[in-house]
Amino acid sequence: MKLAGALIRLYPKSFRDRWADELRLEAEAAGVRGLPDLAAGALSQWLHPALWPATRPDQRYGRATASLTAVTLATWLLAYLTGEQDQTAILHGLNFAAYLMVFAIVLSSPWPKRTVAALTTLARRGLARLAIPLLAGAAVVVIANTTTGPATPAVRDLLPAVWWVSLLALALQVPRVITDVCEQAVRPAGRTRLCTSIDLMTAANLAISATILVRAASSRHFLSAATAVVIAALTIPALFTRRDLTSLREPTG
Repeated sequence: MKLAGALIRLYPKSFRDRWADELRLEAEAAGVRGLPDLAAGALSQWLHPALWPATRPDQRYGRATASLTAVTLATWLLAYLTGEQDQTAILHGLNFAAYLMVFAIVLSSPWPKRTVAALTTLARRGLARLAIPLLAGAAVVVIANTTTGPATPAVRDLLPAVWWVSLLALALQVPRVITDVCEQAVRPAGRTRLCTSIDLMTAANLAISATILVRAASSRHFLSAATAVVIAALTIPALFTRRDLTSLREPTG
């Protein structure tokens, strides 16, 4: 079935490389009734990146780092968008939560290997994925802050769209860079650092969500309230990852 094949492609690549044939056989045997289980299995796998097939523990830790980074960036992006759309929800009182987010990212960040080959790989893959959104965002900042500014209203209207697309691209590509280089160019954070980072990120997410929700209730801004719920829900994959990390051993060597 075409739909079953599409659902199988939603599974992580490392999972498909090992068990794609078994999934296809099970899908053919179950028929249409097996489609919900197939979809649920794909979702479950993305909630457990630390348990994807791997040959070494540090590969799993790299995936956990990428997952935590994605949650952090998504939280920041949603909070920023809420502040832009609803001025009553600007997070003036959440400086401490922002500090927690930054500290969580720093604590969970992988360390580059100190070899020429590793640094070259890191620079090459980082530039390949991040150069365009970084340049686009920088161009918007420069244009917006110049005295002359864009010549036409059409260009002025285009700037916010370019800005948000560049932010979204960065939020998508930074975790992919971590995944790309975690085997060859960096040493992922260990279990203890990752678990501590997840605890800090969870606290920051819930604080941001609660603040937006309180402000949205007072202003009756329902879109902001929905955003607060989404931000709170982002803690779910992080908590799953923390639980899974407790079953993994620290990398040796």
